[in-house]
Amino acid sequence: MPLTDVKIRQAKATAKDVLDVLNRAVDRGAETVAINLRQRCSSVFRYGVATLRADFDPVAALKGAIIRPAVENTQPMSRTQLKVWGSRLVGLQLAHAEKNKVKAAYNHAQYLPERREMMQAWADCLDAIEGDAVVS
Repeated sequence: MPLTDVKIRQAKATAKDVLDVLNRAVDRGAETVAINLRQRCSSVFRYGVATLRADFDPVAALKGAIIRPAVENTQPMSRTQLKVWGSRLVGLQLAHAEKNKVKAAYNHAQYLPERREMMQAWADCLDAIEGDAVVS
């Protein structure tokens, strides 16, 4: 049943009703979506309370009901690794927009060989992380 098919009057909604909807997102692996949806639903219910359309916010009882899986972060490239190319080159690769439109038109292909080298180093860094190797 699509999410849009859920039609519950706000005044009669229970924490279980909302949890059922949130669990659909969790079941498809979208815990962050479920957490954002819980926050949005809570805002709607708080508005309902303020405008006398609901007596309470049943979502408040669900805080902490959605658990995000642990994420294993890896160390990004060090400042030393990034300094090899300089901030201008890194900025170009990250598509930081040039404020001067004329310069922006000419910068499109500027430093292309160096940018390729930098992206290859980044790819090597990611390959090393994937293989649990030490990145130098």
